[in-house]
Amino acid sequence: MEYRFHCKEREEPVGVAYYDYILPITSAIAAISMLPPIFVYFRGYIKKKIKSSKCLFYAGLVMFIAIVLQFTGLIFMQPAYCRNMTLYLALEGPLTLIWAVQTQILLQILFFRLKLVFDDTSFALSKCLVRSWFTVFAIIVGSYLLALTFFVSQNIVLVALGGLLLVVSAVFAAFAAVWLMALFIQRLMRVHRLLDGDQIGVNNDRMVNAVTKNAVLCFASTTTNILLNFVLIPTSTFTQSIHFDFLFRLVYHVDVYTNFLAVLLTFGHFDNLYQRLCGCCHSMCFSWCADRFGKEKAVIATIASEVPVAASNTAQQSDAKTQTVSELSADPETTTTASAKTL
Repeated sequence: MEYRFHCKEREEPVGVAYYDYILPITSAIAAISMLPPIFVYFRGYIKKKIKSSKCLFYAGLVMFIAIVLQFTGLIFMQPAYCRNMTLYLALEGPLTLIWAVQTQILLQILFFRLKLVFDDTSFALSKCLVRSWFTVFAIIVGSYLLALTFFVSQNIVLVALGGLLLVVSAVFAAFAAVWLMALFIQRLMRVHRLLDGDQIGVNNDRMVNAVTKNAVLCFASTTTNILLNFVLIPTSTFTQSIHFDFLFRLVYHVDVYTNFLAVLLTFGHFDNLYQRLCGCCHSMCFSWCADRFGKEKAVIATIASEVPVAASNTAQQSDAKTQTVSELSADPETTTTASAKTL
């Protein structure tokens, strides 16, 4: 987007600090800090320390390279703001495309992780759900590519139609992000509700930890994405504050870096890093689910234990009545005497 109404404040000390120092330095730090984890990721796969399919590994690698390129482009794009708008606009289009691509790769990796965790279990995703997911993905990609094609044509009608398709793609992308987060939460609650402490063995414990970890990472990435797309971008369109524009760009950096971590930390090779960064959230999520559904299980267990007791008492009372009737029927003299007294 082009914010020409900020150019008056661009040469003021605050604008210089924002666009010439803080934002480019932030982009450079983000890009440089990603290189060691990417190297560990690649080396771990080569040495077979990262157990993953080729498709999942290369999808993650493509996403990581795309994010590094994105941060590298931002280093040069942000100082060009208002000073060299030709360079700024030339970089804005490709970087926006890279952002859309890495966001979709993130969603597909997290969905594949969700499917992988529950495969061959009673919690497995249905074929209908998987097909629906990929249908939504096809709509997102197809409408976005078609919109780009219409924009290049420079026809007024096609450009307007391209803008409409871009909105459709954005709406479906947001829907997919919220849907994925809802799937993780639903599966997390279902696992905790149905598995009690005696049933959680080694395999089930691993499954519970895996879905909890992926739910935490999905929630973090989806939250920043929704904040960026549905709060900051619409608001920045109507706000002429350079401070708000700086906040928007800063949250944009956080969103992209969060996407990087959300994929990197799904791999078991980075469990130690995950525990340092997200261990507190993981423990809180696990404890909350265990406490809530543990209480539900206790209530159900209490009710279940009371039902046999009540049934046993009823059976005992019925047996006593049956025994009394049998005794009276077996003693004819007692019955005759009782009848005479009645008369």
